[in-house]
This record gives sequence, C-alpha cells and structure tokens, in this order.
Amino acid sequence: MYAYLLSTLPDFDREGAPPMSLAELVERCRGFLPEPELTGLEDPEAAATGSGDSARAARRWLDLERQLANAVARRRAPFWELSPADQAREHGGFSVMIEDGVGRAFEAAHPLARQRALDELRWQLLNELAGPVPWGFPALFAYARRLEIAWQWAPRQPAAGRDALGRILDAVEERAVREDHFEEHHFEEHHD
Repeated sequence: MYAYLLSTLPDFDREGAPPMSLAELVERCRGFLPEPELTGLEDPEAAATGSGDSARAARRWLDLERQLANAVARRRAPFWELSPADQAREHGGFSVMIEDGVGRAFEAAHPLARQRALDELRWQLLNELAGPVPWGFPALFAYARRLEIAWQWAPRQPAAGRDALGRILDAVEERAVREDHFEEHHFEEHHD
C-alpha cells in the first residue's frame, strides 16, 4: 500500500513549486491509510502520543526538531544574553548531523541564507527518517514534512516575488489614478 501511494506522488525539491498541499496529500491517502496514520501526516504532535509506525515516525521527527531548536538556541543565546539551558527542550536521541549542520548554517552571510541552510538540514534529516528502503510509512511522513518545507519557501521563489511585486505596483498605480481623479474632481468643484 505505501509503495503504491509513494509511487503515485510527484517528486519535487525545496526550490521548486510544491506539487500539492498537505491537505491534498492527506485526501489522496484517505481510504488507503488508517486514521492514526492520516493524523500522523497532518499533525505530528497529535500522532506522537499514539502507537505504531505513525507515532514512531512522529516522535523521531519531533526529537530531531527539538534537538535542532536547542542547537539554534545555543547559537543565538549569547547574542540575546540568555542562558541556552533555559531555552533547551528535552529530546530523545542525538544527531551529530544536526550539530554540524546548525554550526554551518550560522556561518551563513545573512539570515535568509541561514534559514535556507537549516531547511536543507531538515530535508536531509527527513531523507534519513524515510529510511534506506523508502517504501514504508516513515517515507510518506517524510514526504509530508518536505511538502511543509517547500510551502514555506514557495512565496520566496522568484516567480512568487515577481507576482507580489506586480500586485504591489498595480495597487500603487490604482491608488495614484484614484488620487488623480479625486484631485481633478476636487479642483473642478472649487473652480466652478
């Protein structure tokens, strides 16, 4: 069942347009997956309290995310004059990849490059979570999390930026036309 579902899903990368929303993925899986697994795709926090593959994948992902957040907090704490220990969240396991990846991310030239490096690290962690034979629920779970990452970056892509700029310029032009019309009308009223 997982092999069938995964083979029907379009491939994508973090830089490209996401092929579907998370809600569309869940709908596509409805009828194939039991409710706890659908919950795992939608809400890892809720799934982590259960049992089975969905709960194990969700707990592992949440542990990785917490370790990543702790590593980021340790890097930022001196700047904000905070104690990293006060910011730490408990997590299971330990990933050297996270510690190294966060260190490299904080060498980035600017915050956007840092965020890109952190999301690339998340992408790598999800590839690991999917497993060496990516045909089980963990691979489907990883696909769902990668969709979330891709949707976070979608508005930052050049095409989305051009669209946003176009909407802003259209609004500015529309406002200028309204103001010109108002001034003409206002001028005519006072000179009649």
